[in-house]
Amino acid sequence: MRKIYYIIALLLVIFGLFSVYIYIPKEDNFAKGADEGHYLAYSKYLSENGITNYPKIFKEHVEIEKNRIWPSPLRFGYFLLSSLWLKIFGPTFRSLANLSFICYVFLLLFSLYFSNRYFGKEIASLFVLLLAFSPLAMAMAKRALSDSMGNMFIAISIWLFLSFLTEKKIFNFILFIVFYAFSILIREQYILFICFFSLYFLIYKYIYKVNIPTIYFPAIILLPLFIVGLIWVISSGSLANLIYMIKLTRVLPTINEYSVLFCRGPWFRYMIDYILISPLVTILALSFIIYVLANRSFLKDYKISYFLILFFVLYILLSIFDYNKNVRYAINLDMIMRLFAVFMLKEIFKKSKFMSDFVFMAILFLCLTDYLNFTYLFCQKNIYDPVSFVLLKVRQFIP
Repeated sequence: MRKIYYIIALLLVIFGLFSVYIYIPKEDNFAKGADEGHYLAYSKYLSENGITNYPKIFKEHVEIEKNRIWPSPLRFGYFLLSSLWLKIFGPTFRSLANLSFICYVFLLLFSLYFSNRYFGKEIASLFVLLLAFSPLAMAMAKRALSDSMGNMFIAISIWLFLSFLTEKKIFNFILFIVFYAFSILIREQYILFICFFSLYFLIYKYIYKVNIPTIYFPAIILLPLFIVGLIWVISSGSLANLIYMIKLTRVLPTINEYSVLFCRGPWFRYMIDYILISPLVTILALSFIIYVLANRSFLKDYKISYFLILFFVLYILLSIFDYNKNVRYAINLDMIMRLFAVFMLKEIFKKSKFMSDFVFMAILFLCLTDYLNFTYLFCQKNIYDPVSFVLLKVRQFIP
């Protein structure tokens, strides 16, 4: 790829970051009566009274019925970091939104580092450029929510696990365990990734026939659960509180009116939402998945199969839950699909002597369309929660 293209890519990423930052809402325009108000209230309370008062939050969530519809206090990791952040920068919605923005920046930096390491400079630059203009990632980066932080931590965990498999170093494994455990403490749904990490370890060892100690297999499952469980027990104040909260987390979506009305649907709902948000990237990514399945020579590269199996495992697990069909819960698919979109473009133009030029121009076009989608959906129309009903209404598919 030409040197000028790298410079253009860098300038465009900076432009994307600047755009997200200037679109962060003013203090009065945040959703005070929704999750953002809850996150600020709890984070502010902890910043003023100390993290040792966390069991009180657990107790209130369990005992006060109206509090149960808000995000769970199982998200200790988010409240820990956000309370420290507010202590430094002040207890405002914009402070929390700035924290989301910083997490978005670090998502891009870590993605650049690891993708460059495993796929080369050209693919890494194109991938991060495309990721920087993800409408969903940009939208979450300007809100006072936990989505951006959770997306960053689990993305780092995904890359660290790949790093561990590649280099087989104990230090990489420890880093993976720490980041993954903290990811679960930010958004409890990430506990589902244990299924993928343990499954791919077995695939890597027995199908790719890589010599890696079997002892890592139980450690992948047990260590994150032990760390998270211990912190949950301490932060909840008692094992009884924790057990009740876990039961509540399972039941609440089925009795929450919003979840029942807006977050149910068929298994393909996530893809419909992604097509409504970022149609071209989604179509390219799905095309690459079909292409790989039809040309299995790609699967000889464990790095390709790593992300392909991650996509399928995560999608299947998300589809099982009937009351959580919200594209925000599937934000982790976004990174995978943007990587696949780059791969697909490389395949489309691979026979042309101007392949790099065509691929770069195509990426620029995708960034432009995604930027327009971001500004239209999440700035002009000011969508707060991109559930299917809202997206279909804004796109004028329903009245």
